[in-house]
Amino acid sequence: MPSNPLLQKAARFIQSAELLAKDGDFDSAISRLYYALFHIAQALLETVGLSFSSHRAVISAYGQRFARR
Repeated sequence: MPSNPLLQKAARFIQSAELLAKDGDFDSAISRLYYALFHIAQALLETVGLSFSSHRAVISAYGQRFARR
């Protein structure tokens, strides 16, 4: 298990997604995977000293800092 709390949370969400997918609940599995990636994005932003309190700000900052490069 990763030591970063956000990466730990992402790992738990991925495990949940796997269980949901095995049960045939693909919509919920995709939702869990989305939030796993969201928490990974937050952890990545923290590596460059950035932290945000809103969902929209995390997505925007990730796009500006990493995705558009």
